[in-house]
Amino acid sequence: MIENFSKNLFTVSNLLSFMRLLIAVPLWFMLPDIGKTETRIIVMILIFIGAVTDFLDGYLARKLNQVSELGKIIDPLADKISVAIVAVRLYGLGMLNPWLFWAIILRDILIVAGGIYISGRIKNVTPSNMVGKITVTIIAFYLVGIMLGATPGELIHDILLYSSFSAIIISFSIYTYTSLKKLKDVNIQKH
Repeated sequence: MIENFSKNLFTVSNLLSFMRLLIAVPLWFMLPDIGKTETRIIVMILIFIGAVTDFLDGYLARKLNQVSELGKIIDPLADKISVAIVAVRLYGLGMLNPWLFWAIILRDILIVAGGIYISGRIKNVTPSNMVGKITVTIIAFYLVGIMLGATPGELIHDILLYSSFSAIIISFSIYTYTSLKKLKDVNIQKH
């Protein structure tokens, strides 16, 4: 059992997801100095590396036949934690719209809690879906826009803000619908 767990833990795809989590740590400490050009460049490089690992972990898991229940947990969790850390820091610095901040945080808390509940009921982990990945990407673009100096009232800021909020609503609605359908299917199979 432990050997199987460690085999699934130390796959290339899971290590890339863990790397994405680790990138959030220097971001936390660098964001207060985002106004400095050199800090902004390093932050953008770290975010680019995080985006590349987000694409590569799923691709490599499928290509190398390393898809695992653990990977299905780590990948979306790394996305959520990374975005949450940046969102919390930007919110604390007064740079992030308060209602979008709470939408991001509440969506992620509800999805994680719901995922734990549903996984316990259906006895396997539901992988993340494309709508969720697109939502995280749109939110990331908004956060990057803020870090690059976009401010409320500017067209790019407002487009990214409303796109992020819309994506959060849509993705959460789809997640809720598919989760309820899975629970219904499990209940039908039991009877």
